Amino acid sequence: KDGFTDPALVADAVSNPRAGDPKGRWGAGTNHHLALHVPNRNGLLKWKRRLTDLGIHVTGPYNRNYFHAIYLRDPDGAIIEIATSEPGFGHDEAVLGSEFKHQPEENLVGGRSELLVAAETWPAPMPTITDDYALRGFHHITSISSNAERTEKFFVETVGLRLIKKTDYLDEKGGTHYYY
Repeated sequence: KDGFTDPALVADAVSNPRAGDPKGRWGAGTNHHLALHVPNRNGLLKWKRRLTDLGIHVTGPYNRNYFHAIYLRDPDGAIIEIATSEPGFGHDEAVLGSEFKHQPEENLVGGRSELLVAAETWPAPMPTITDDYALRGFHHITSISSNAERTEKFFVETVGLRLIKKTDYLDEKGGTHYYY
């Protein structure tokens, strides 16, 4: 029997339409993760506590220099980031412009204490979402490119975005983040 005629498979598909579908995968030409926005670090720590109390695996909080972030996966395995708006992409613009800037060593994989990062959370349970840490919408989307120069040209010359800065990718040596 196939999935269209087997009553057990049809019943399973009706009750769980994604049953049996493969998990998503990322690679060049796809989005790596979607970031949602929370105003500050306290809100970020409250989200970490709420999610871990609900049994969801969360990593971070990580210092991304321009913001702080935690990471989790949705039911399909897609990476979701929750990021703060502080200190903001512009906090070093007067000096940096759109030139490349190396991240501080303590922010990079291998330079930070993963044990200290993992241990940091809000001290009390967060059973309900309150205004002080409610999500505010999208923060950013991180995409993967097989040709960063071509992608930069597309975003700047075709779409009309302004390149704000380029920095080290914090979790993979040799990678670069482009901020538009």
